[in-house]
Amino acid sequence: MLGLDDKLSDKEKIELYTSAMNLAANAAEKKKVLSGLSDVQSHDALEMALSYLEDEVLSREALTAVIKISENIYSKYPDQTRYTLEKIIE
Repeated sequence: MLGLDDKLSDKEKIELYTSAMNLAANAAEKKKVLSGLSDVQSHDALEMALSYLEDEVLSREALTAVIKISENIYSKYPDQTRYTLEKIIE
């Protein structure tokens, strides 16, 4: 979504997505931010997406992001990813 440079660290990407979410003027823009966030392969991205699961308007996009991020990071963070997904299922 943001077309972030691959040279940016995951932490820098999360900071930019956090800023974009704070600047988003409406739900449609926030959904686009979550869509872009789903391409960031880090546990921090997973945590950020998780934080929007309780939002009625954004929950579907947040869940989609959580699933996509989880698929991409499971091999690097299997225990953390499994724990996170188990929390959602409960």
